[in-house]
Amino acid sequence: MSKDKSQTVVQPENIEMEALKAELERLQKELEQKENDRLLARADLENYRRRTEADKAKYGLISNMQIVMGILEVIDDIQLALQDEGLDKDRAVEMLKIGSDKLNANLQMNGLEKVDVKIGDKFDSATMEAITTVAVDSEDKNNTVVAVVSAGYKYAGQAEMLKTAKVIVGRQKS
Repeated sequence: MSKDKSQTVVQPENIEMEALKAELERLQKELEQKENDRLLARADLENYRRRTEADKAKYGLISNMQIVMGILEVIDDIQLALQDEGLDKDRAVEMLKIGSDKLNANLQMNGLEKVDVKIGDKFDSATMEAITTVAVDSEDKNNTVVAVVSAGYKYAGQAEMLKTAKVIVGRQKS
């Protein structure tokens, strides 16, 4: 009996080994594909972040340009007043009021709101800065605003102050 060498007997271990190799190769390709997908997703996210940062910068610049244009209008008005040699006090006060109104309208249009602080209000360190104190005679004036030196501002709808109001606060004599 002679054995034909061209016919090889396939052992069950060989079949199992080939199946494992094929499965390993499939899993490696799948892993490689998932890694490529992850890298693409990461690149897409980075590109999105860059675009949104560029958009924020662009919109911030546009917003700043609107504010600056409003300020330039007021500067033009002031320069016209300074060039008017016959300007009397009443007209100067009127022009300053118009300039102030223009600036306030510009700030309001750009989302800023003035924080209302009045004489007699209780001092609030979240919205006010006491630049000094003065002696007061009565208990009810203690720790209250006796003078507003400058207004406070915040962005509309925000709790945080952009600029606190500068005030003078009454302190009862000890």
